[in-house]
Amino acid sequence: MAEDQLVRMSKVLKELGVGFGTVKDFLEGKGFDDINPNSRLDSKAYNLLLGEFQADRQVKQEAEKKAEVLQQRKDERMSASEPKEVAAPKPVEVKSEEKPEEKPEEKSVEPTIVSEPVAEESTTGPKVLGKMELPVDLRERKKQQAAKEKKEKEDAERKAVADRIEKAAKEDADR
Repeated sequence: MAEDQLVRMSKVLKELGVGFGTVKDFLEGKGFDDINPNSRLDSKAYNLLLGEFQADRQVKQEAEKKAEVLQQRKDERMSASEPKEVAAPKPVEVKSEEKPEEKPEEKSVEPTIVSEPVAEESTTGPKVLGKMELPVDLRERKKQQAAKEKKEKEDAERKAVADRIEKAAKEDADR
């Protein structure tokens, strides 16, 4: 890095693979002030950071290499596990053995193409044994519960009215 070049803090953080708080604490301990992710670092601060966090930089590079190797292995496994395309059998041409009636209009008979039935591969998917009733969803359950409560409330009101009528009829009979 040239002596007069300044580097942004965020670029250095990405390069070294360390957090802003860690770098800020380190630089403040070394006497640097006014540090934020967008501030520019001079060559002295940059060299101090390289000296202190070089090990973290190497760890980051190793992790990136391992991730790349793992991704390549995964890609290889995926390409190996992809099913190979099987060529479909070609249709077989069968000429009819019957003698066509000779008509002056038709001069040639076109052969018919008959394809052999292709045996379907057995599916390896789940086998359906039966159907299962799933519980009623939450909205339905709330609607049913609200209807039930409304019905109970109406029944209670009817009973209260019926009790009042009986009580009034009993009082009238006692008079």
